[in-house]
Amino acid sequence: MNERENAMIAIRHGKPGWVPNYFTACRYFLHPAVRERYDSPGTGNDWFGVSWTFEPLAGAPTPSPGMKRLTDITKWRGANLFPDFETIDWEAAVNQEMLANIRKDILVCLLFPFGIFERMHTLMGFEDTLCNMYEEPEAFLELANAIADYKIALFEKLYPLYKPDLVEYMDDWGNETGLFFSPDLFRKFIRPATQRIIDAVKSKGVIFELHSDGKVESLVPDMVEMGCDIWNPCQVMNDLRGLKDKYQSVLTFNCGMDNQGVLDNFNAIEGEIRAEVRRTIDELSSGGSFMLYPSLVNQRVKAIVYDEIEKYGIL
Repeated sequence: MNERENAMIAIRHGKPGWVPNYFTACRYFLHPAVRERYDSPGTGNDWFGVSWTFEPLAGAPTPSPGMKRLTDITKWRGANLFPDFETIDWEAAVNQEMLANIRKDILVCLLFPFGIFERMHTLMGFEDTLCNMYEEPEAFLELANAIADYKIALFEKLYPLYKPDLVEYMDDWGNETGLFFSPDLFRKFIRPATQRIIDAVKSKGVIFELHSDGKVESLVPDMVEMGCDIWNPCQVMNDLRGLKDKYQSVLTFNCGMDNQGVLDNFNAIEGEIRAEVRRTIDELSSGGSFMLYPSLVNQRVKAIVYDEIEKYGIL
């Protein structure tokens, strides 16, 4: 059994032969023409016209402070926000032979960063995005649906080129203490447009993986109802064992470990790193529907984490 076959057992809610390491069982693809953010040093614009500036402390670009692409949500139609897909040679950048060789052994994942809420706050900032749910609800819903239209159109362009096994759709809905908005606001303003994206992906037989950080456990029932197949990174501030006991027959937990407390703590020693891998496997692997998602800022521990997953993850 290869990595692909083993991971598919977990995704289909079974018990794999070993705990899949998501980053060795899967390869991400983001078409080089897709510019959801500006990823070069310094400052530059994405293809929505949002200004980004590299932040050394974060190790990544963030929207440039004080520079809002959209200052009045009611005028979004005249703001020329969306890229023109017809100017792009989509096929030229895709190596079909490489994809065919890869998918024999591992999963092909198409990466879809900046979902409905994330795209909103890159355009307007967090404060305006949240206030507009109350102050301009009609315009908010219209723009959310326009973003969904864009995402679906992008998927329709990329699907025949990559034929992905899964799409990882990224939209963070909370921080380490709770949601950015109430569940009711989520269900009114974020869920309907997101549902359209999920339906479009799954209509092609593609697995839908939701990446949503933070303490978002109160929205796990919504994830299941909406048809999410996988949730990552399942951060430790959530009641993961309780959620898994309840939903592991319908949702695969692509579960991260304690990054903030251990893996990305630059003072952590090797024994602590390995113990955290073992703790996570011991707590969450029973019942199947489980993978490990070792997304790391502290790259010096990558070899240790991967080695411990391989050694300790035999089930």
